[in-house]
Amino acid sequence: MLSLAIYEVKCIKKFTLQHCYFLNRTSVLKCLRLISCYFISEKGLAATINKQPKLEEIKIAFGPFSNKVTEIVGMEAPQLKRFKFNALCMYPITGEVDEEELSFDVAALGIAKTMHQLRHLQLTYNSITNRGLNAILEGCPHLETLDIRGCCNVSMDYDMWSLCARLRCLRQPNDSLDDYEFRDKLDNSGWHIDSVHGGSDYTDDGYIYESKSSNYDDASTDENKSSNYGGIFDDADS
Repeated sequence: MLSLAIYEVKCIKKFTLQHCYFLNRTSVLKCLRLISCYFISEKGLAATINKQPKLEEIKIAFGPFSNKVTEIVGMEAPQLKRFKFNALCMYPITGEVDEEELSFDVAALGIAKTMHQLRHLQLTYNSITNRGLNAILEGCPHLETLDIRGCCNVSMDYDMWSLCARLRCLRQPNDSLDDYEFRDKLDNSGWHIDSVHGGSDYTDDGYIYESKSSNYDDASTDENKSSNYGGIFDDADS
């Protein structure tokens, strides 16, 4: 059996038999990273995670996944300790908020419901609200670090600060993005980063619009794009 601790896939158009070979030949995978993989379904992701009982870290950055993928991941990997979800699923709330606000917290509620062993969470540029953040803090009692940069629907009021006081490290919605791993992708996607930080780049109706379609088209049709599998292969004991 292969000794494989970390498996990273970047910018592929589809899973090939070679990918499946690697994932099916090992059950000791501890870390799975999927970056700009636009042709992996949520069902396929669930099946992949299900075969890896020792997974402790999952990173999902961009791709076709909805906010519901967090619950799928959590159900298949209940022992998960580190989760990073960077999917540009952010829709700012304007005006009065009613029960429909719950739809903004799908990702957060999925995490709170299933990832009870989580220690480190990065949930950037998501539609999460205070309600969702509160659910995460209650549902993930072991959480130590939290990164919610770009989550403009979260208001860090006194109550929120009190709930976050137990965290060892908190990156707030308005914190600097200088060290954000995908800053360049945001710059190239048509997102207005400065508007989340109090700038003047909001559109006339107060919304920051995502550009999923352009990202998807770039990943699926540009033959000059980087298309590779693998990335990081380390021994399980490293």
